Amino acid sequence: MWMLFERRQKIMFGWIFGLVLLLLQQTALSATRSSPEAAHNPMTASNAVPIDMHHTSWTAKDGAPPYIIAIAQTPDGWLWLASPSGIFRFDGVTFERFRPNGIQPMSNNVWGMRLLTSGALWFGYVGGGASVWKDGQVRNFGPEDGLPSASVFDFAEDGAGRVWIATGAGLRVFDGERWQQPAQDFHAPESICTLLQDHARNVWAQCESGVFKLAPQGQSFVRMPGPVGLGRLVQGPDMTVWSVGGAKGEIVALNDSATTPRHEWPHPRVSGGTMLFDRDAEHLWITRADGLIRTDADGRNEIFGVVHGLSGAIPNCLLQDKEGNVWIGTENGLDRFRRNALSGVALPQIYGDSPALAAGENGALWVGKTLLAKPTKEAFANMPRESGQDTVTALWHEAPDSLWIGARDGLFHQSGLVREKIALPKELLSPQIHGIVRDAEGALWISVARAGTYRLRDGGWELGGGFPELKQKVIWMHADRDGRMWFACRGNKLLMLYRGKLQQYGAEEGLQVGSTLQIIGSGNDIWVGGENGLFHFDGRKFTPILGIGDESMLGVSGMLEVNGALWLNGTAGITSIAMDELRRAQREPGYRVRFHRLDYKDGLRGAATQSEPLPSAAIGSDGVLWFSTTAGVFWLNPSKVQKNPLPPPVYVRRVTTEHAVIPFVAGTAVRLPPHPGRIQIDYTALGLTMPERMRFRYQLEGVDSDWQDAGVNRTATYTDLGPGEYRFRVRAANNDGVWNEEGAAMQFYLAPAFYQTLWFRILMALLIVAVLWVLYKLRLAQVARQVRARSEERLMERERIARELHDTLLQGTQAMILRFHAATVHVPRQDPAREKIDNALEGADYMLQEGRERVHDLRAHDHFGVGVTASIRRNGISLAEENGMQFEFVESAQQRDIMPFVGHELYRIANEALTNAFRHSQAAKVKVEVRHERKALILVVQDNGRGLPVEVIRSGRLAGHWGLPGMRERAGKLGATMQLDSVPGQGTTLRLSIPARTAYKPSPSRFGWIFGA
Repeated sequence: MWMLFERRQKIMFGWIFGLVLLLLQQTALSATRSSPEAAHNPMTASNAVPIDMHHTSWTAKDGAPPYIIAIAQTPDGWLWLASPSGIFRFDGVTFERFRPNGIQPMSNNVWGMRLLTSGALWFGYVGGGASVWKDGQVRNFGPEDGLPSASVFDFAEDGAGRVWIATGAGLRVFDGERWQQPAQDFHAPESICTLLQDHARNVWAQCESGVFKLAPQGQSFVRMPGPVGLGRLVQGPDMTVWSVGGAKGEIVALNDSATTPRHEWPHPRVSGGTMLFDRDAEHLWITRADGLIRTDADGRNEIFGVVHGLSGAIPNCLLQDKEGNVWIGTENGLDRFRRNALSGVALPQIYGDSPALAAGENGALWVGKTLLAKPTKEAFANMPRESGQDTVTALWHEAPDSLWIGARDGLFHQSGLVREKIALPKELLSPQIHGIVRDAEGALWISVARAGTYRLRDGGWELGGGFPELKQKVIWMHADRDGRMWFACRGNKLLMLYRGKLQQYGAEEGLQVGSTLQIIGSGNDIWVGGENGLFHFDGRKFTPILGIGDESMLGVSGMLEVNGALWLNGTAGITSIAMDELRRAQREPGYRVRFHRLDYKDGLRGAATQSEPLPSAAIGSDGVLWFSTTAGVFWLNPSKVQKNPLPPPVYVRRVTTEHAVIPFVAGTAVRLPPHPGRIQIDYTALGLTMPERMRFRYQLEGVDSDWQDAGVNRTATYTDLGPGEYRFRVRAANNDGVWNEEGAAMQFYLAPAFYQTLWFRILMALLIVAVLWVLYKLRLAQVARQVRARSEERLMERERIARELHDTLLQGTQAMILRFHAATVHVPRQDPAREKIDNALEGADYMLQEGRERVHDLRAHDHFGVGVTASIRRNGISLAEENGMQFEFVESAQQRDIMPFVGHELYRIANEALTNAFRHSQAAKVKVEVRHERKALILVVQDNGRGLPVEVIRSGRLAGHWGLPGMRERAGKLGATMQLDSVPGQGTTLRLSIPARTAYKPSPSRFGWIFGA
């Protein structure tokens, strides 16, 4: 009973620990406000400035978990977030709840998280238990593994590789299998603690009872001087370990006796949260119950709280990732601070779109009529406000000690500290000067709104400089090194003055810039920027410069050529293009240049002016580039721009089909079901600085012929993929264009439906062949029926003719012969006429007999049919006896009924072949074979005679004889094939093959006509 009570008490104490930390923050805040330092509290000071870094926050509306109490970044690049609502991973764009395959974490109510030097990520839970994530596997530990039933707050790894865990019931140590209570020799603190492993692999413990330290190979904790009470431990760049919190919320250096902090960090000395030393060793971040403080070694503070956009009022944890970004977890979400490529400041109220800028000496900057010797933010903030009458509309830095100022109250020349006002023509009462320049002859030119240009020569002003075309409004003027003067006019028109001659350029020369806002360069290398983009002039024509994606570089009003790059200030932001890219675009028409752009993501606000003052860009004597926009002044030093050198790790996350979502685990192949429909592959890359600028390209091998540019999209979609194995590859580039060329790959297998399998295709192929075969047989049957029908029609006609001949001609001839025989009785035998009459009657008898034979031939099919083979046999025997030769007749045992008309033609062909064999071959033996096969009726006539002459075999006929052609004609009528083979001296063989459908009478079988039965 007592043990149960003690267990419940420990669990309750663990729940209370979180409230204790929060109360510590609140207590520290109250102490700060009531302390003498409260007057210097940067969070409450009226002159405190916000942290000058790019800030982004994510809250519940973006998917961020509430009350983030710990942040870690694992070696693979993922950002891990621990909260009482679970464990989450973040790739810079999407939050996803941690749901590993296989073993799940013990609980969603996470209270502690720490990444150890071994690469293992440990989680501790409210109420007890811990988990470790390493090498893609989760392992859970509970009471059965030696952990007490108390909340787990922190982890550390000592120099001996032992893992220590801080729980509500004191410290425990892991022996590789189980958690053990430290031996008494360790003198481990038994109260609640937070832990830290320093760079020397010492383990520090900040506990309710004080501060303790365990050496790397030590066997005992040593009590160290320091505050009593719970707090956080942080190590600085000088290796000093700091305690943050304690009973009084103090920030205390925990130094060994031989060590002193390099700086008097931090300022202020009171905090209720934690702190982080920036990797640049120049800044310290401190969390308090009322926001953030960022301080440097000189004690200058910057602040950031809810009023500045922080996601919550209680910053719980801090982390700096591998790319240098600083992350803060609050009670409402997640915040990120990253360095801006641009520094900037909003100016006091001015009466133009933007301020006029010009470089001074030693890094100084002219802003309007004000010279900033050290152009810092504080200097900008202390600039005098413009009155409106002295608004500067043009600055021209002629020489280090010569500056021309065009303002609404006149034209001024500044030389050193002396400013001289230059008299203007009387008609220019309130001039609005657009440009100031000096030509090759030393004359000064100004361009004035609504008045045109003026040239100052020999102490007098001349409108248009003596050229009527220059009396119109000129937006910008430029004098190049070759002595040419360029004038930009409205309406897409440029004027060039050289050696007293004025030449005009416009659309005919390829210029489509609209309103020109700036011109730089010289000779045949002139750059023109304006309303419609950037153009290059090579001395003959203007060529537009377009970027990748057909970017037009619109509204360019400031151009600088610096260190092999052209910098543009336009409406889309500040763009830099390498000169090598620009030269290639000049050589290759249609080439799209690669460019780098700075915009609001880099700290830029507003847009480049499209009117005066021009230009909107200047380069300082110290190499700093200055840009003016409608929102202020921004600057950077190209030589000091920090680029992100880390190629982003790339991961394929999941495959989504119309029916399922399948997570991808590296090293495995994904199996998709048949007919997945639309396949969506989700991938990501872990670049946390500016994930919105990360670019991707992917390729599905075997489908995509080349890499597909996905831009910033993190999904690839495919439809109508056939079954089989596929390999998807993806690459990514970070915000500065550094590509991870290896990228990530995913194998997946698309299972076939049953009708997409090989066996089904074979079956379908066989079925198609069978159908085609049936169609073929049907066609043959149709042709056979047509042939039979035509043959039967001819036979019926032959029968009709035979009947007519028999009933008319033969009967009449017979009657006439009988009459003549009757008449001859009355003619004496000795009468010479009797002999003639008898001879005539014999001839008539012969003719009558021949007529009967011909009529018999016409009706011969009546007798062939089944008996055609017997007729052939009888004819062969008769010819053999007549010619004294041997004859052999062979017929297959199984016989079929032959169509009458086929029998007639078969008999004629066989009779012709037998006649030729017996009368012309000089053979000793003739053989006839009739085979009733399933697919055809075969007739073979063979002799062993002298063979056919070579010319007969070659031509297929004997001159003057028509036997062989007639046989072929009869075979053709039957659709049969006839083959004649003859070898001189060895005999001749004739082979006739008649298709079964034509030769035989229809089978009684239902399907016999299809299969040739």
